[in-house]
Amino acid sequence: MTGDAYTIREVGESEVARIAAFFARNAYKRVTEEYLRRKYFENPAGRGRIFVMEDPANEIQGTLGYMPHVLVTAKKPPLVVMESVDLFIAPEARGKKMFPRFQGSVMKRIGYPLIAFPNKRSERITIELGWERFASIENWVCSVGSPWLPRNGPRDLLMCGLWGLLRTYSFFFLAGGKEVNLRTVLRYEQRFDQLHHSLGVGRSPEHLNWRYENNPIRSYTLHEFEIAGVVVGYAVVSPEEDSVFVYDFFSLSDEKACMRALADSYGKKGFKWLRFRGTGLRLWKYGFVKWPSEISLISYDLPPGPWRFTLGDSDW
Repeated sequence: MTGDAYTIREVGESEVARIAAFFARNAYKRVTEEYLRRKYFENPAGRGRIFVMEDPANEIQGTLGYMPHVLVTAKKPPLVVMESVDLFIAPEARGKKMFPRFQGSVMKRIGYPLIAFPNKRSERITIELGWERFASIENWVCSVGSPWLPRNGPRDLLMCGLWGLLRTYSFFFLAGGKEVNLRTVLRYEQRFDQLHHSLGVGRSPEHLNWRYENNPIRSYTLHEFEIAGVVVGYAVVSPEEDSVFVYDFFSLSDEKACMRALADSYGKKGFKWLRFRGTGLRLWKYGFVKWPSEISLISYDLPPGPWRFTLGDSDW
């Protein structure tokens, strides 16, 4: 079957069940009908858009979605962008160069600046369609917890020594500040979007709960920072093996002390690393070290600006 035999069209909420069945046939059983409805049609920033690629028998052979995000900084008006997500082509439709045709056709219909967090192969193809590399997705790492015990000779001894140096570095930068109470919550009620501070602008409780509460794809833990009885910020994390990935972080007051509370809490639970991924984060002042990254955030028609992105802006 040639590429000309496929039809690309936008679909609405009535087609969600078919799309969920398509994902289930291709081993993505957690992408349920309920999850897709929530993802595309309950986003507080606006409705998402879903496109399908169908064969002559009207069977879905590919999907591509676009999700709205509102970018906010203290220096610029809010900007709505659309993130490219859920680009998946069935195995039987691959090898026909449908990826560039699919993305190239859809991106021209969106009408907003576009962003994407692609893998390296998708990045290369999408760049050929006119997208640009906005920035590398930085890996910021902070050591927490107790040191490793060497098990396998010189390599583990070296790693233990490196960990010790990073732990000392992190402790030096995170020392001091106010006493912070780190609370775990089931959902957010505080209007963090009305608070502005240097690391960024707080997100609304509607967005945070939509993005993280009871997400079937990934498990998140929701925290609030409390100083002297007042809630001053939040953190959303996802523990994975010996690391805790920070998806969202905001604090109106004493960011360093809030970060220390997060690091201390998960260090005591036996985790080794606190990890941030994003662009423009500048986390060295909180005891983080930036590691090299081969992954980029790419964009199309995104205006220049001091935009910051974290994993919370992604579909990961």
